[in-house]
Amino acid sequence: MLVIAGVLQVEAVREVVANDLAPEAVRTIRRNVQFAGSGDKVVANEGDAVMVMMQHSRDPAKQFDAVDLDPYGSAAPFLDSAVQSVCDGGLLLVTCTDLAVLCGNHPDICFAKYSAQALKYGARHEAAVRIVLHCIQAAALRYGRCIVPLVALQIDFYLRVFVVIKDSKIECKEAAPKVAVQYQCTQCESFFLQPLGRQTRDGPHPQFWPATTQPFQSPCQECGGEYQVGGPMYCHDLGDKEVVQRLVDALQEEAKRTAGGKEETRESKSDEKGEASKHGYAYGLKSVPRLRALLGGLLEELCLPGLPGALHMNMVQMCQALSISTPPMGLVYNALEAKGYAVCQSHTDAQAIKTDAPVGAIWDLLRCHAIKQGTLVLNQESSNNEKQKNRKKKKSGGYPLLRNKAPTISDWDFSKETHRLCGRMKKTGALAEGEVYAPKFPHNPEKNWGPKRAASSKRFKKEEAERAKKTKTDE
Repeated sequence: MLVIAGVLQVEAVREVVANDLAPEAVRTIRRNVQFAGSGDKVVANEGDAVMVMMQHSRDPAKQFDAVDLDPYGSAAPFLDSAVQSVCDGGLLLVTCTDLAVLCGNHPDICFAKYSAQALKYGARHEAAVRIVLHCIQAAALRYGRCIVPLVALQIDFYLRVFVVIKDSKIECKEAAPKVAVQYQCTQCESFFLQPLGRQTRDGPHPQFWPATTQPFQSPCQECGGEYQVGGPMYCHDLGDKEVVQRLVDALQEEAKRTAGGKEETRESKSDEKGEASKHGYAYGLKSVPRLRALLGGLLEELCLPGLPGALHMNMVQMCQALSISTPPMGLVYNALEAKGYAVCQSHTDAQAIKTDAPVGAIWDLLRCHAIKQGTLVLNQESSNNEKQKNRKKKKSGGYPLLRNKAPTISDWDFSKETHRLCGRMKKTGALAEGEVYAPKFPHNPEKNWGPKRAASSKRFKKEEAERAKKTKTDE
């Protein structure tokens, strides 16, 4: 196992190579290993991570069972060597903290690092995860390898991806339908995903050809805005449903065990023979509520597999474009399900919705609800002057074409506001037997939560000087 940054729990592994390029960081690794008593398993190595991984890439006997990339910033420079150094069926763990780049704040830098365009519109946080998955897949395909995502999450200011690397020339042919280009309207949340491939023959010998599409042009049919082109990005599932379900079950058991009292220690709880009782792999985790929220949200997304639910839409931003108040989320969920559409939340945003319903149907739903509430009148002339019409949507009172378009679907059911996906419903007592409530979107664990300063030689020297001064004082 190769750990690029930090030392992980090593009870169940045979050997760990903890590598860093900075000598000061390697000395810190050795101190941590000595403190943890893991010197027989952890090897602190000073060197270039790319070179270390390449030295283990050719011989299958030397390849790593798992590689963890956790650099400060982008992991893109390490992906090519990482996919070569993992054994067949091995695990690749990737962390990227340059979320500002992946969310469209610096599209030129994003294209230089990930060979993809990141847009600052729509589901940019989810698109960031999918861009990284596509980058990993593109690196693996060069060497006849494919990826199977187990868990892919956007968390706070970074994203975390777990994928299995497999040697399979046949599955490499299936990669094109899992990649799509995003067409995103710059004014509203309307989007269109164009996959780059399609399967033309099933059976033991499937056949894949370039995808077909119906040509369309700007402006957007909903609001009259222009489309921007983003991607390419990974447009398949963000995880393995069975793996995520097992994790959620383990965390649920841990939550029930520790609910209503202080957590028992391993030493205090023993069986009749005096031996420590065995616990699951979620035992003792302080972040159980947050993990349950993230993985529970991802599990709901996996109920909508494939391209139809690839990106989410934000209800607040859609209502701002219409210049109407945001309806209760439970009302939107129930109205869509009454029409036969599948809905779920996104783990990245509390106000987001993922559904297999067409984008136009959601706009119709919002228009009908606003008309019923009396906050929207069709074909009403705007009182703003021409200068005000050219301002941003938050100041112009919505887009005229979007507001005045008559709904195609008008018979929506707005009778129910409570829904199983709403946290308020679960918090007020609608829980299954033995279930422990966990907020879908918990607060930050501490004040000023965010990325810390990058490591530097000056910082290491200052910390070492303070440590030596403290040691001398204690003596």
